[in-house]
Amino acid sequence: MLVIRAAGQSEDPAEEPAPLDPAAGPVLVAIAGSPHDEAALRFGFEEANLRGVPLVGVHIWWYPPEVNLQPADIDPYDNAMLAGEAERVLAEAMAGWRIKYPDIPVEHRAIHALNVSYTLIEESARAGLLVVGCRGRGGFTGLVLGSVSRDLVGHADAPVAVVHDHA
Repeated sequence: MLVIRAAGQSEDPAEEPAPLDPAAGPVLVAIAGSPHDEAALRFGFEEANLRGVPLVGVHIWWYPPEVNLQPADIDPYDNAMLAGEAERVLAEAMAGWRIKYPDIPVEHRAIHALNVSYTLIEESARAGLLVVGCRGRGGFTGLVLGSVSRDLVGHADAPVAVVHDHA
């Protein structure tokens, strides 16, 4: 699903909205550290390649990443270690795609924040496209957006692509 909202909408209806140029900014891909990331990354890298823009992988963390650390290794108060683990989640998720698309400039953003939706909405102000994965489970439940996807579709400044992996 791709949603493009009018950019620069103001409270004052007399003001003209800012023109939308979705190809101007980078493609921003939200990385959750789950198997659903692959479909979002595939779509994001293909879009960045078509648009000739950089790709920015964003991982928002506020707790130790479950995918890389065992409970015995977790120090929930060592933010430097946790930031390094968040960066590792990004690097591992994007490694194969960087090889497939070597000409696309890639940036990692590991962001420590409590509210994933709010942080991605803020990040979308500097993006040409925001791509998120979806955990749709098929049938009726596959039609329902998760809370983050729903927030982004309603409030992001950039166009939003919600990519199902059909897994």
